[in-house]
Amino acid sequence: MMFRLRSVFNSLIFLGLVLLVSSGSVRAGVTCPTASCQYLPIVSSPSPVQVMQIEYFGWLGQTLRVKGEIANMTDISVYDVEVEISVYNYNQQLLGTISGATVLTATLPGQVNLFDLGTNFYPGDVGNVSARITDWSLTNPQLYIAPTLVMTEVQYIFNGYTVAGEIRNDTLIPITNVQGWSWTLDQLTHTGALPIVDVLQPGETASFGWTVNNYYATPSPPVRIVVQGFAPP
Repeated sequence: MMFRLRSVFNSLIFLGLVLLVSSGSVRAGVTCPTASCQYLPIVSSPSPVQVMQIEYFGWLGQTLRVKGEIANMTDISVYDVEVEISVYNYNQQLLGTISGATVLTATLPGQVNLFDLGTNFYPGDVGNVSARITDWSLTNPQLYIAPTLVMTEVQYIFNGYTVAGEIRNDTLIPITNVQGWSWTLDQLTHTGALPIVDVLQPGETASFGWTVNNYYATPSPPVRIVVQGFAPP
């Protein structure tokens, strides 16, 4: 027997992200004039990424797993996002917390990202679960780039789904090591990066497709599709 619950966060806070004061933020008494400094992890500056929804599930005799999605609705790339999970009993008393990183290192503007964390708690003891962003970075030694998703097509099959699509490089530089990810929150385990093309030159297109068989039955929509690559060194 499996227990599964899903919570959806209506992130109206996204609207507030575009209303940040243009004069910059202050941390430890030092004025920070750049746009990226508006997202420093302090109380007065919200996270540039937000938790969208979470799902927690487990089987009798097995401990609970918590999966969820974050989204980046800004024009700033965000890296190394850390998520903290709080687990409560049916009396809303805190049983404990678990922290971990998202599956993808980068959460690029307009993209979603996945977190998938195990716990030490059994599903019969858990009444509620919440998630929050605790840390992130706005810098990374590697420049990540998202090619344009020209089209995508998803077909649901028993025990999984198939994905097909086309990407295009609308930038002025090549995009290297282009990879894709796809998931739904009821997927048993997340799949790793799936290679699409080694180099995508400016203006070029490339097709991709794969099948994910990782379910006890037909997966619940939506299927998320994320494609990323790197700027050449």
